[in-house]
Amino acid sequence: MELLENTLARKKAKGWTGEFLFGDFSLADAMFAPIAQQIRGWNIKVTNNEVNNYLDSLLNRESIKLYLEEAKQPYKLLEEAKENSPTWIARHYRIWEEIRMIHNCENDVYHILEDDVGLLFFNLAFKGYSKEEIAKTVLNEYDVDEKTILKDIEDFFNKIHPNRVVENSLIDVL
Repeated sequence: MELLENTLARKKAKGWTGEFLFGDFSLADAMFAPIAQQIRGWNIKVTNNEVNNYLDSLLNRESIKLYLEEAKQPYKLLEEAKENSPTWIARHYRIWEEIRMIHNCENDVYHILEDDVGLLFFNLAFKGYSKEEIAKTVLNEYDVDEKTILKDIEDFFNKIHPNRVVENSLIDVL
């Protein structure tokens, strides 16, 4: 809060006009938006009128509203999923397609999806497919029996379940 107050005081001392940190909206404001949202979201009491005016201007800017709404999307998707379902498990992760890595930021756990089938399981689950729908899709693409594919699906999602204790480091991948 002190840093924000000092920045706004410096703006005033320099004679910069406008409702944002350096007058016109800038990258500095965009980078501060998540913090501004936290200040408001946590109901932190702000007594400085200039800070309150800045927070209101920033959080009421359309581009910032859209940005913050998009940032909430993964959490909304997770809330929509039935707990412990493949969809719920998959939505704990963000995927880095180029290296087939899924990463759970909350636990700082990653998994490398080493084959096309694992990638398919993950992507279908993330989209909201049930275990049975995933199996049906895979059975249409590969020549395997249903019992085997259902066991493979079960094993895959048990392995990446967010409550499973896994110790690894992103440094190993990067």
